[in-house]
Amino acid sequence: MKTSEALNLIVRIEKSFDTSLIIWNGLSTWPLLRKILWLKLISVNPSTSIEKPATNFFNFIRLIASSIYQKFKITKLNKDSEKIFFSRPEYLQIINSDRYVDKIVDPIIESFNSSVSVTKYYFSNISHKKKLIHDYSRFPHNVYLGIINLSQKEKRFLFEIQRFLKIDCLQLEKAYKKELRTFIGWYTSAKSVFKKNVNLKEVYISCWYCPETMAICAAAKELGIKSIDIQHGKQGKFQAMYSGWTKIPENGYALMPDRFWCWGKPSCDHILASSPQRKKHIPFIGGYPWIDYYKKNILTYSKKKSEKRIRVLVTLQSIQGSNTQRIPDFLIEFLSNCDEKDIEFIFRLHPNDKEGYSFCNERLKLINPVLYSIDTGVQNLYDVFRVVTHHITAYSSCCYEASLFNIPTLLYGPDSKEIYEDEIKNKVFSWTDCNADEMISWLHTDRDTDSKITNQYIDNSLHKYNPL
Repeated sequence: MKTSEALNLIVRIEKSFDTSLIIWNGLSTWPLLRKILWLKLISVNPSTSIEKPATNFFNFIRLIASSIYQKFKITKLNKDSEKIFFSRPEYLQIINSDRYVDKIVDPIIESFNSSVSVTKYYFSNISHKKKLIHDYSRFPHNVYLGIINLSQKEKRFLFEIQRFLKIDCLQLEKAYKKELRTFIGWYTSAKSVFKKNVNLKEVYISCWYCPETMAICAAAKELGIKSIDIQHGKQGKFQAMYSGWTKIPENGYALMPDRFWCWGKPSCDHILASSPQRKKHIPFIGGYPWIDYYKKNILTYSKKKSEKRIRVLVTLQSIQGSNTQRIPDFLIEFLSNCDEKDIEFIFRLHPNDKEGYSFCNERLKLINPVLYSIDTGVQNLYDVFRVVTHHITAYSSCCYEASLFNIPTLLYGPDSKEIYEDEIKNKVFSWTDCNADEMISWLHTDRDTDSKITNQYIDNSLHKYNPL
């Protein structure tokens, strides 16, 4: 399903049904359910099961042990933080061959006065071999093992959603309970940690619409702590977790961040478009300082681009929306019949695509290996930009960053045509409906990148932020 169609359905649900009926412990959990519906609608096959129930006796024992261990760890955490950042390993970029920097949060952390106490947590483990320029801890969280019972009103609500969307109500209920279980575990843990940090004023997250980050927002709100979501990628007008909110309560949703840190004005506008008079969850332009940070601190480590060969970076996406293949047929068609000696394709996996490498190997097994390579994402993306001449993607926000390195982008497929409608119209980016001949013509046409809209979308400077 196209992203615009999915968002329209979500908005119709929000306008037609009483979303306040879905609740836990006095907190509206509609944002949690909305995320489940959104991801389901843009999946390749919405009629399939939403989630796989996973558990056996040994997993149950492992969860109990993990819960006890995490509670023990909470008592040993730093208790003097004024600001806490939560980040993800996929944001790490390698520098100087063996050091890693977090492109989302590290430039912001470094902007603070040395007298400000800051703690950085990650949601999952990081390999001990990775040396980070800023210290971090893995955030401990409880595992909620209690029984989750839904009220008759909640079950009726889910049933009505099932009839409206024509999806399996039982699978929807299972998915909701699974996400709620994760939310509860993180919520109780976050409250324990935040209470110990008596000077804590702000918590920063990225990608707020995961159950763990919603839990952090809810815990912070209960304790009077500001929560800020830092933009991590494209936030277009059809992204249902940022756009299309038509029924924001007077006091807002506890599960949503207080403020949205945006890279530029278009992202702010997309958030406000459906509810311009909102009093809560306000966006602001914070900038994307990673680009300037890279140029000032890391650029010396990167190689210079060779102009003798066409090198095409293809930033891959996971399978969702209308994008039913990680590597589309038209690229396979081109590579299968390519007799050009001076061309190379670099397929870069999406950071969240755990199965991508094996898939790409299988998909490309009949292609001449001279024509391509697979980048698992270990190399710094901007270092890759320094050695390529062209960029192709379904809808990755890397297209904006590529233009800042004077690399032209070709978008493909119906999703990108919707998401980047203005940019395509203004010829900032090129577009093809998955046509190999059009791509060949594009590769062999000289063109200059126009960064006017790009600079508007991504403000490289770091703006001053007032949490109030």
